[in-house]
Amino acid sequence: MRTAITTILLLLLTSGTSPAHAIVNGSEVSDARFAERYPWAVTVVNAANGGICGGVLVAPRWVLTAAHCSWGRRYVLAGNVDRSKARRVEVERTIRHPKFSLDALQNDAALLYLAEAQPMQPASLASPAQVRELLKPGVTAKIVGWGKTERSKQPVDRLHEAVIRLTELTTVGTRYAYVYRSGPCSRDSGNAMLLQTIAGDWLVVGIANATGGNLCATDGGLAVYTSIAPLSSFIRSYLDRD
Repeated sequence: MRTAITTILLLLLTSGTSPAHAIVNGSEVSDARFAERYPWAVTVVNAANGGICGGVLVAPRWVLTAAHCSWGRRYVLAGNVDRSKARRVEVERTIRHPKFSLDALQNDAALLYLAEAQPMQPASLASPAQVRELLKPGVTAKIVGWGKTERSKQPVDRLHEAVIRLTELTTVGTRYAYVYRSGPCSRDSGNAMLLQTIAGDWLVVGIANATGGNLCATDGGLAVYTSIAPLSSFIRSYLDRD
């Protein structure tokens, strides 16, 4: 970590952090709500061991996920709120952010190029200006994921969502952190955080990067997300080619 880390990120260091990993104190997403709000939410699966992360469909053949989730052969489960019923889509190519640091988990983003275009509506990503406007302490955000709902349990089959309030928000490099009561726990890396504009639109402002380790989303836990804003040019440089 950088030396210019404030108290909130020191909590991350002292809580036994592990690379992000579900939605604790959240609720199941219905089929209708998934189709209306989250059709772009996908699961990224490690073909070797079945380990999962989350992902965001940002174009018909592009999925945004955490770079630390992108090693080895991967495929994507897409198109269903229940990942056990989702269709399998192979990943043809993986492109990690050129400045990704595994040690510091900075620029923790990767783009997965799918073998076939997906029919769902891609997610709407916030622009750098919108992130600066929307991302501030005290605002309410939404997070989604298929990760664990309790520390001792396995990842869930159905997508979960939670409404959270960002408190004690701290930004370091491409990452921002907040203390929470509801939030990600394990197997949620790469899943989206969304903020609402004045017009009522929900925009993706970040993807899960790290959590408070064994604390998960209990009081005093800490979630860390990679901000979309500094990664915008990286993402657009590939989406614009497609």
